[in-house]
Amino acid sequence: MVDIKVLSGNNWLEELQKLYLPLKSEVQGPQGFIRRFKSQRDDERKQEILNAIDRVRLINDKSELDSAIQLLANEFLEINNRFSASLYYDFIALLGDNDLCDGKPTLEAIARILHTPQSQYSCCRSLKSSFGPSDE
Repeated sequence: MVDIKVLSGNNWLEELQKLYLPLKSEVQGPQGFIRRFKSQRDDERKQEILNAIDRVRLINDKSELDSAIQLLANEFLEINNRFSASLYYDFIALLGDNDLCDGKPTLEAIARILHTPQSQYSCCRSLKSSFGPSDE
C-alpha cells in the first residue's frame, strides 16, 4: 500500500508513479473496479438493447430493413456509450461507490482523500492527474 499523503510533497510525481501497478490491478481484470461498474449496470443496458431489437422486429415493411438495421446499430452504439460515459468522464465521483472500491485498498485510500473536503489541495491535484484531465 502506497502512502497517499506523500503526494502532497515535492516528489509527488515519483510517488504517483508508484501507484501505477497497485491501481492497475485494482482497476482492471475480472474483479477490477471497471468490471464491477459494468456488472452493476449490465442488466439495465441489456434490457435497453433488447427493447431496441423488439422495436426493429415490429417493422413489417421489409423494404426498410436496411435502414432499420442501421438505426439499430446506431442505437446499440448510443446505449453502450451512454452506459460507459460516467466511467469515462466521471471516474472520480464513482470512487465514492463503496461497492466498486470494496477490497481495493489503493482505490479506497484515494477515494477517502478525494472525497474529504479537508484534504490537501496538492495531494488531490496529484491524484486527479493520475485519472485524467481536471475539471478545475
